[in-house]
Amino acid sequence: MKVSTTALVVGLAALNGQASTAEYTSEEWATVFTQLTGCLVSFASCGHSPTPTGDPGIDADMVSGFLPYYTKESCEAATLQDVTPFPKAARWFQQFASPADFKSATEVVADDIVIARLTEGASADLGAVNVTDVIRCNTGANFVIAQGGAKVLESESTIDFVAPFPAELRAFPELEVVFNSTGTLRVRLTPSASEVAEQTASRLVARRRLAGADDLTVEVAKRADGTPTGALHVSTANFVETVEWLRFSEGVLYIEPLFDIIPKNGDAAIISQTGDGVDGGSFSVPTPEEAPFWAAGLLGQNQVVGIGDSGLDSRHCFFRDENFDEADAIAKRQAAGGGLGARFDYPNHRKIAQYVAYTDGDEGEVGGHGTHVAGSVLGSFDEGVTDTLIEPGQEWYGNATSHTGMAPAAKAAFFDMGSPVLPYIYTPDDLEDMFMPAYEVGARIHTNSWGANWNVYSGNCRSTDKFLHENQDFVVLFANGNALPQFTTGSVGAPASAKNCLSVGAARNSNRSLNITKYSYGAPEEPRWWHTCGTDDCADEMAFFSSSGPTYDNRIKPDVVAPGFWIHSAQSDIEADTCAIAALLGTSMATPVTAGNTALVRQWFTDGYFPSGSPNKEDAFTPMGALLKAMLVNGAADMATQQLLPPNGVIDLSGSSPNIMSGFGRVQLNNNMLLSGNKAGEKYVFVDGDYSDMPVLEASGDSKTYEFIVEEGASFRATMVYYDAPASELATVAIINDLDVAVESPDGTIFYPNGLSAADKLNTVEQINVVATVSGTYKVTVSASSILSGPQPFAVVVSGEIEEPVTPPGGPDNTIVIVIGVGCGAVVIVCAAIMFMRRRSPPSQKDMFTDVEAKNPAYDLSNPGGKLPEL
Repeated sequence: MKVSTTALVVGLAALNGQASTAEYTSEEWATVFTQLTGCLVSFASCGHSPTPTGDPGIDADMVSGFLPYYTKESCEAATLQDVTPFPKAARWFQQFASPADFKSATEVVADDIVIARLTEGASADLGAVNVTDVIRCNTGANFVIAQGGAKVLESESTIDFVAPFPAELRAFPELEVVFNSTGTLRVRLTPSASEVAEQTASRLVARRRLAGADDLTVEVAKRADGTPTGALHVSTANFVETVEWLRFSEGVLYIEPLFDIIPKNGDAAIISQTGDGVDGGSFSVPTPEEAPFWAAGLLGQNQVVGIGDSGLDSRHCFFRDENFDEADAIAKRQAAGGGLGARFDYPNHRKIAQYVAYTDGDEGEVGGHGTHVAGSVLGSFDEGVTDTLIEPGQEWYGNATSHTGMAPAAKAAFFDMGSPVLPYIYTPDDLEDMFMPAYEVGARIHTNSWGANWNVYSGNCRSTDKFLHENQDFVVLFANGNALPQFTTGSVGAPASAKNCLSVGAARNSNRSLNITKYSYGAPEEPRWWHTCGTDDCADEMAFFSSSGPTYDNRIKPDVVAPGFWIHSAQSDIEADTCAIAALLGTSMATPVTAGNTALVRQWFTDGYFPSGSPNKEDAFTPMGALLKAMLVNGAADMATQQLLPPNGVIDLSGSSPNIMSGFGRVQLNNNMLLSGNKAGEKYVFVDGDYSDMPVLEASGDSKTYEFIVEEGASFRATMVYYDAPASELATVAIINDLDVAVESPDGTIFYPNGLSAADKLNTVEQINVVATVSGTYKVTVSASSILSGPQPFAVVVSGEIEEPVTPPGGPDNTIVIVIGVGCGAVVIVCAAIMFMRRRSPPSQKDMFTDVEAKNPAYDLSNPGGKLPEL
């Protein structure tokens, strides 16, 4: 094996006690350089900041709340290549035509952190070596960053290049732009420095003072039990000099901004459960036909949903327990002083299973964000509370019972991250410290209506992906953002840009909701532009503000959408008990709607509604989080249009799913979930995703095949979802383990996912829609193209109109044969996983001709990496 230069051999020898006589030639070095430039975000150009250019100039009161803070112009004006002494990493690397040049320009940090290239097909598991980051490249090579250089050098069979990890690459490429807003740095430590985090922090401060500067405030980020998370939070008055100094300091692995985190129903339940719009009339409690899952007893019983937000007004009638002293509980939470240790579990409270008073113990303001969000998930009345408690002056909302949450019998595990009036919320350094308390009181769903205005893979993305990869029975939702997709693509904000979370965009609401709400804000007799729709049913249109994809590495986001426009839910008060209702809009509102519906999907499995449509303890099982995500994606309905700001009309989305505006479509439960007595048509659903017996691929090249008998002309849909291993903040591509799904027809035709003509190498959510051209056996195969950090579990959902076969097929050991309609006593292998489903015809679509389409006749939204047209 070769190392990069003679000088680096000397440097590594000093660190590791050994050396090598081999060197890279200039040509070999050029190859490694080319590979690295496609791997590390340090080489990325400016443009992570997803902000529109210019002022839209219309209805500023309506639009201003959705404008991000940073502009592309400000980013380009302050890129690191223009800020001395920070050369842009690409320019810095390009000066090295030979190893000798690299020697003269590089300072090796004395912490034995190395970057090493894996041989083709090799795993990133290096045994005793402490691998901190795995980096999959789109340039044909894979790298690891590791501590323990000597041991890496010894791994000659799996490593063919190793060099000290340069200090020049240890910082976020647009650091100054973000720092100017946040004022705080997050410094991720090396493993050895993390073990002595307090000493590391003290040493950094002391060394700065010895250098004649007293400009650092360093805080060790800690968990609830007091152990360090592996990061420091650093504030400084001298940004340029401090960051330059930090990058060359022993123990510093990566420096990123501490991003500003910004907080981002009756008819929503009807739309989410059945897809039906509501045209007129006043708000009322949904009928059994409008909300069939509630009518069947699926109300979220025994489900706990974690919620991280600004605070919760537990005196509101949607959450109040008449047998509980709410005022005393709030006082105790407020007196706890905040922090991760301010945890209060309430096993006997009717609605609140847990409250972590991380910043404080109450909402503390009128109209708080967190109270409204929690109401959309699970708000409901206590016994004895009547509809008459609707607040005076709000009669136009109808009965308060019309606006309870999507899972009205569920409980909340609330994590309070806000303070009254302040625009930001304050997350733990490692989001595991928010997820785990909720997990410990039974939550397996966690919803978050907040995020940063940066399309990056941040530390919050990494900790979310890590937690989900390690806890496969959990699902995390994030709001996709409110960044006006008319002006820019790629406006999704971290951590919605994480791989494993469910990112939620905002659709419009029902015609009735928009029609009633327009009178509540003193609107003139003629409705304002945001109350009109470009389609017959407003629920089929995307909201003008909902952030678009793709992510920074071209993945599809959002995953799904839900009503998020004038969602009616709980309005907090400061001291008094209240039943007030408020109408708000944003992806913040769409996300809890989806979380509540996710609780119903989970209950459908845990109470044994699958496969019969009625509760049966014998059929109950615990679903993987990836299965819940796959169910929502597989059942999603296409959106018709994307609303734009006037006078630009709409963009036609019909038939384009998945796309960068609405993802895989709007959540619609009855596309996947059977209820007893509702068996119109011959639609079936198969799932593989039992948490106690997860489908798993162990290594590259492994596969699992499911066979289905399909008649010519029948259609079906297959969706595969997996929780990938966490990526590195330094990587340009987030994928680590690459799983693929494909469908093979009886005549050998191969169908690929997500509208592609080849395997998808970026996304962890893959879907295939097939209309059978010939009758026979169709094979749905999940294969491991490459597993760098295994084993890799996954979940599969297949649904469709499939005819009953005459003769069941056979299959090898790794094949599951699905025989539709044959009795369980026959040769069916997975009979219990088959069910009837109600058939729904797709909604009629109205042809739309807009200014946008006229200017851009060839615009194709089905391309996940597509760009918005010029307006």
